[in-house]
Amino acid sequence: MIDSLKELGNTEFRCKKYRQAIQLYTQALDSVDSATVTIPIETRRILLANRAQAFIFYGIIHEALRDLNHALSPQYTRQDSSKTLTAKCRYRRAKLLCTMARYHEAQADYSEFAKVMGEIGTEISGEELKLKEDLDCRAAAGDDTGRRRRDELMRAIDTRGFILRQDHRATFPLPPQEVQERLGPDFYPESMTISFDTLDSKPDRNLPDPNLTPISIPVTIRAPYFYPNPHSQAPFSTREEEPVSEHETIGSLIENLFTSTAAFYHNPNKESMHSAVAHERDGVVIMMSYRGRLFKIPRKTTIKDVVAGARWPRQPNAPTFEDLRRAPRKRSDEIDGIELSMGWMIEIYIVTKDKLASFLDRLESGFPEFGI
Repeated sequence: MIDSLKELGNTEFRCKKYRQAIQLYTQALDSVDSATVTIPIETRRILLANRAQAFIFYGIIHEALRDLNHALSPQYTRQDSSKTLTAKCRYRRAKLLCTMARYHEAQADYSEFAKVMGEIGTEISGEELKLKEDLDCRAAAGDDTGRRRRDELMRAIDTRGFILRQDHRATFPLPPQEVQERLGPDFYPESMTISFDTLDSKPDRNLPDPNLTPISIPVTIRAPYFYPNPHSQAPFSTREEEPVSEHETIGSLIENLFTSTAAFYHNPNKESMHSAVAHERDGVVIMMSYRGRLFKIPRKTTIKDVVAGARWPRQPNAPTFEDLRRAPRKRSDEIDGIELSMGWMIEIYIVTKDKLASFLDRLESGFPEFGI
């Protein structure tokens, strides 16, 4: 059963059907966990390594890193473990850590990879040597380079538990080029993207770790049932003029937002003003996670605490929020958190209580079930 699932997964992987491969490897791993007979540790290790590679090609790097960490842990890597598989896992993890700007950790993995390759007498390829060159170059970047600031920002958001997709990391902290073009000439990259919350937009070099430096992040607020302009059918959506400090509360962003917007229009009708007041007084604040969880956020919550509370697996002493989504999590070990939309900003939704049920129905019907 386990071997047949693994081979089916390998077949789907070779056909570039990575989602199906992930599902089959996951079924095989679940079968290992529930088996009534002893299954070799190496079998599980191979499945973890295979699923990690499928995750990488599917673009889900956080789960890939989790699987590689398991495959390389002392629990699964023993004296009699396959050195060839160990080398593959070391190399793959080094590439992932490089993508996440964790260069020194990646260098350590690459060194172990090269050591094992020497032990088994296998030549290192040109592509593999290129990774070492990239790592050495990036790890040696000077303090004043743009690359250094970008890398420190990326590590800071990863440390906090934001989800930054693999396909958005190349342009981080900017949104993809097509999004920048859509934003138009009023978009200023220097002042409208994620930054460290300091006077010079760089971490304080006196701090022991740039991850401890506060960050500011672009915020978009959406109210899908608020129409402030009597002459338009476009629901309310606004982006804060400048990135918002992670220490700001959600409530401070909403205060007087809707009534002032409705009053901006000439002779706003009573309906729009009534709706504006309802959104400010009784609107439910919802933030969505990468995996489609719908968290009800108290207005006194800071952005930093929102990110900490939405992170999964949960961290010790993290805030707890009510999850309004009715579908349970697919797996307890999935990686989740507040996603950087377009690799650039976070989104906050405000919905009045009378519209909440229909809003949840609308969102849940639009979320794919990952099943992985």
